[in-house]
Formats: sequence, structure tokens, C-alpha cells
Amino acid sequence: MGVNFGESLYDVEQAFPAGVPETSPYGAAAYKLEKVSSGTADYQDVIFEFVENSGMQMVIAHFAPSSSTAVYQQLQNSFGPPSSSGGLNPLDASTVEASWQMANGSAVVFSGPYHRLTLIGRNGGTLKPDIRLRDTDIPLAQ
Repeated sequence: MGVNFGESLYDVEQAFPAGVPETSPYGAAAYKLEKVSSGTADYQDVIFEFVENSGMQMVIAHFAPSSSTAVYQQLQNSFGPPSSSGGLNPLDASTVEASWQMANGSAVVFSGPYHRLTLIGRNGGTLKPDIRLRDTDIPLAQ
């Protein structure tokens, strides 16, 4: 997403001046961008959350439903097969829940039903409750 784990809010504001500073649902400093494109994927919003003394430690990106396959494919191309995955139809990215655990302690979590991509730094555990609170699309009951 163009920002490295550990970067300060100031660094992110300088890199993306069109964004808006905000406070996360659980009180962390955050910075929100809207209408972002990365490769072939379109994101409705990208939110960077910060941990005091650790910098940016979580990114939550909500993608357009039509970008589900592109986002999932980019993740597989970048990180290989997921560490864990599940879903109603593994061939339909809009139903897939998958995660990648990195050797450095960070994680990448893809949720097709919620149209959400989350990147969590090794010091971002305290920010995890914000993930579900920031969902913009709630999947229909199956």
C-alpha cells in the first residue's frame, strides 16, 4: 500500500496529503484514504492505524466487490498459497477467507465476503478489534 510498518503518522500524511487523519473506533491514531487503486484492484478506502511508539501497524483496505479476484490473485502472486483458507467456493474469491503468516510476525488477511484486506504488523495486535468495527459491507447470510 506504499507505507511500511513502523512509519509515523506524519510520514503517511506527507506521502498521501489527500487523506484525512482520524481516530479509530478503539482510540488509535489513524489516517484514511478514499478511492485508491493498486494494480488492477480498486479500494473504496484504505485506513492506516498507528500504535504509539511502534508507528503504523495495521492497514485495513475495503475493495470494490468487483475487485475480489484481482486482490486475491495479487496476494497469491506476492505471497504464494495462503497459510490458511476457507470459503464456500475456493474458485470464487468473493467467498474466500484466507490469511498469510509472515516470518517477521506480520500477517495478511483477505476476506472476500467482507471485501476487506488487512495487513497487521508484528506490533499491531492491540489494533485487531478495529477490523470488524470498520467493515463497510456485511455479507448476506448464506
